[in-house]
Amino acid sequence: MDNRYDEAIQNYKKAIYINPDDEAAFNNLGIAFDKIGNYEQAIQSYQKAIEINSDNGTYYIGMGLAYQELNNQAKADECFEIARSLSHKGK
Repeated sequence: MDNRYDEAIQNYKKAIYINPDDEAAFNNLGIAFDKIGNYEQAIQSYQKAIEINSDNGTYYIGMGLAYQELNNQAKADECFEIARSLSHKGK
């Protein structure tokens, strides 16, 4: 199964090389890194997605979950709070 995620990671990296502003590719790269347990890389990927579009709460949730896996609940809570505030922003 990890082999499929490794392949996905390579494909997302290619997509990002072609379009470095592809926030969805950075988010999906973060998800793939999460799936193989590479939480530091996942956080970096989510941060890049957030740099491109800081109004998407999904990216903060992914980053928060990765921080939880690294036992950094304080950072996870920060991410979840931002995601929560963004979800109320449109209401």
